[in-house]
Order: sequence, then structure tokens, then C-alpha cells
Amino acid sequence: MKVLALHGVGSSSAVLKEQLAPLVSQLGPGYQFTFIDGAISCDRGPGIPKWFQGPFYTYARGFSPTEISEALEQLNAFIEENGPFDGVLGFSLGGSIAATYTLDRQKKYPGLSSPFRFAVFISSVGPFASDPSCLHGVVKNLVERSPEAFRANFPLYDFGVIEPRERVFAEYLALYYLVFKELGIMRPAIDLRFFQTLNTDDVPRLLHPLMEKDRIGIPTVHSMGKKENIRLSYLSTVVQDLCDKSLARTHQHQGGHTLPSGKDELQELASSIDWAAKRGMSLTGHEQAVLKL
Repeated sequence: MKVLALHGVGSSSAVLKEQLAPLVSQLGPGYQFTFIDGAISCDRGPGIPKWFQGPFYTYARGFSPTEISEALEQLNAFIEENGPFDGVLGFSLGGSIAATYTLDRQKKYPGLSSPFRFAVFISSVGPFASDPSCLHGVVKNLVERSPEAFRANFPLYDFGVIEPRERVFAEYLALYYLVFKELGIMRPAIDLRFFQTLNTDDVPRLLHPLMEKDRIGIPTVHSMGKKENIRLSYLSTVVQDLCDKSLARTHQHQGGHTLPSGKDELQELASSIDWAAKRGMSLTGHEQAVLKL
């Protein structure tokens, strides 16, 4: 099985390769991992030990549709040159990019099979859309028609002053913004100046299961820590809920925003990855098309 592995923010292929070594060993020689560096240089990410040497990378400068589209184009070029891949594994922001790419390809090419047969999301954060027309009405109402005091004080304001559909999006946007701010992540980050410029094209198209009908239609495995930051934990559940539940397995390990390390945890996760890989290889293109609806 050829698996594409995507690191988190402020990390690198070398860092993830070392982090994944116990899991790769548990999976055995039937799995071949290919590690990719994000295209954008950045500072050391949260949780990366000091003894790991840089450089460090991320996938985009920001989360606007244009910036996400550029990140997906770079990823697609790598896949075309080095793939195809049977599966994809993403940690943290790498999981977000993996989910974003998979959903993006499903939307653009609905008659074709998914770019991957299975996916593994470890402490993933939520995905985005690259199409500025996605949620355009919601974004336009939020940016142009919400009360001036709400825009000026976002994200610290009463969300009850806006309409229910805009509220779902705004609360999720606020949570995402606060997570990155608390972690001190400068790139990528959500730039809130669109509330002043009123430029809707700069607003990240965050995909939330209450506002997005499509689902990732391949077998997926999800892993997160019991000691995960509560906001990061919520972002992981968003990814889970954007996947077909009949084709998903979930795991919790004893740590936080990390990869599992316990022997039993690794065995259980590897077992689920084996299940996802075998199930994914058995799905036809038609079955994938039906499941993602």
C-alpha cells in the first residue's frame, strides 16, 4: 500500500517520519509511506521538540479560497508526479489538507473515484473549500450585513445578533481563529481584516457538517488524544462528521495533540488502518460515488 503522509503546521517530512516510525513498524512492510514537505517555510510549530532541526513548513500562507486553491494545486502536482497513492495519512493541519483535497476532488470530478482508497486522520483540524462560491450567501450576509459592533468585536461578541445559518459559520470561524491564536501560529492564520475591507473573497470557506452536504466516501480512520485541547478536539470531530459514518473507525489514545505511542494503542490503530485499506480497495467507483452523497 502506498500512503501519502502529510505533516502538521510548523513541522516537516523528516519530523513526521520520526513521529510515525512506531506506527509504520507496527503496520509492517506492506505499507510504503511517502512524506511531503509543505510548500511554505514557517516557524517551528507548537509541540515540536527543540532538538528537531529545521527547516519547518506549512501548506499555505492563509485560508482564503485562493490560498487553499494554491495549496491544493501544489499537492496535486506532487501526487501526479509521485503517485498514485492508495491512502493518505494526515496529522493535524496535514489532516485538514488531506480532507480538503479529497472533498475538493469529489466535488470537481463527481463521476470519478476518490483520489485515495482510504484516509487516516490523526488529531486533524477542519477542512476548507477552495471555491469562493461555496457558502457565498452566508459569507456575504456575515461580512456585509451583520451589525457593525459584531464585526468590530469579532470573535468576542454576542452571536445571537446574527441569523442562525450565519451563526453556525461565525461560531466555527471564531473557534478556528482562537485555536490558532492560542497556539501562537502565525502562518497560516485567519486574517480578520475582511470585516473592515468587506472583501468576501478573503473569508475562509470553512466546511462544517451542518452546512456541507457532501461526505468523504472512502474508509477513514480517526485518532485523537483524550488530553486534547477541547477546541482542537472539536475540530477533529468536525472532520469525523464530514466522513461517511458507515466507513469510519475512531480511536482515542492517552495523550494530547500527538500521535499515539502506547503498544496497545498502536496495535489497535494499525488494525483499523488495515481494515480501511482492505475495505477501500474493495470499493468500486460507483460505490464511492453513492457513499459520498
